[in-house]
Amino acid sequence: MLVYYILLPIGLLLIVVSLGIGTYQHQSITRGTVTEGTIIGNVPRARGNSPRYSPEIEFHTKQGKDVVFMTTFSSNPPAYNQGDKVKVVYSGDGEDARILSFGLRFGLAWALMGAGLALLIVAFGFKYGDALVNALYASSVIPFRS
Repeated sequence: MLVYYILLPIGLLLIVVSLGIGTYQHQSITRGTVTEGTIIGNVPRARGNSPRYSPEIEFHTKQGKDVVFMTTFSSNPPAYNQGDKVKVVYSGDGEDARILSFGLRFGLAWALMGAGLALLIVAFGFKYGDALVNALYASSVIPFRS
């Protein structure tokens, strides 16, 4: 029963955090402007023997301003090739520009939601599992007679 009281609040907290992250991302996308950007290069970020690469993206705002930004994530091999077209969402004059993709915008929220739901299932399993097992199988038990 102790496991239930440990896992339940952790699971609920993860679900609340995931909903907060998802809501923030949704609002920033709906309030922002979506346009098309072009990958102009992959910038190496040195880490050990094999560098990781962050895409550098250029796009034009609806006011005609040219904006170049680099993502906060990096990968090896590079996630994008030079010349690739990507959807970009930005606010105002190009501030807070980000690549618009499901994984980058909602991946963390989905992972936290999945972990939170899994913890809730396990917590309820520990709380109600014995009663369920007894209800399903105890009626078929042959009593012991000495």
